[in-house]
Amino acid sequence: MKGGEIPLTATDALWGWISLATLIAAYLLVPRHRFFSFLLPGVVLGALLALAINLVGNSLLRLWIYPPSVFSVAGVPLLMATMWIGEVILFLHFFPERGWARALWLLAASLAVTFLDFLLVSYGFHRFINWSLAGTFVLAVFSHAVVLVFTPYFTARPIPKTGR
Repeated sequence: MKGGEIPLTATDALWGWISLATLIAAYLLVPRHRFFSFLLPGVVLGALLALAINLVGNSLLRLWIYPPSVFSVAGVPLLMATMWIGEVILFLHFFPERGWARALWLLAASLAVTFLDFLLVSYGFHRFINWSLAGTFVLAVFSHAVVLVFTPYFTARPIPKTGR
């Protein structure tokens, strides 16, 4: 290794690739006006909320832990938090306007997050100490509900599905 290089761990690479993939997916699947309107909620209600939840769960309560990461705060990989930016943008864009489909979308998104957590635990990128996948699902429902409640505070007006 040459002087000044920062050695990336497998954990950093995984979080970086997932973050990049979710942002690219959001950019390609969401119309530009909606993408940029949902970017601030993605950063605040995605990345910062994920960081806060993980700081409490990982560092304070020791419910789960992550392998060592070069880019981390109190044991929480920063790139892990950034993957939630794209996820929140996609979640908000595809969230139905009304009806029972809203509850189903909330549950489906939470189930997808739980499945991702299952894969991360299975491959050693995340480890439960006093936690379970059922807890992940409940936390995902709660955090997605928080995103829905607070998104209007980050967007100036309702964002139409089409047009500018």
